[in-house]
Amino acid sequence: MLDGRATAKAIKVELAVEVAKLRQAGIKPGLGTLLVGDDPGSLTYVGGKHRDCAEIGMHSVRIDLPASASVSDIKAAVRDLNDSKEV
Repeated sequence: MLDGRATAKAIKVELAVEVAKLRQAGIKPGLGTLLVGDDPGSLTYVGGKHRDCAEIGMHSVRIDLPASASVSDIKAAVRDLNDSKEV
């Protein structure tokens, strides 16, 4: 039987060590997310990713767009994330 919480905790400990090594080498890993709309499950999922990043010492950038966002708005947000030195 797999204990999901214990496994997640162990993985986060390992990742925190790796993130610290990267930071010591001058590399600042980061996660970027783009959330379009306000689906409750998606909000929870993305929020969890950003909490995880904070727990392991990793930077995160979150962009939220309304469900009414145009394709050009979404493409611009993706470009912004791709161009970001923090992601």
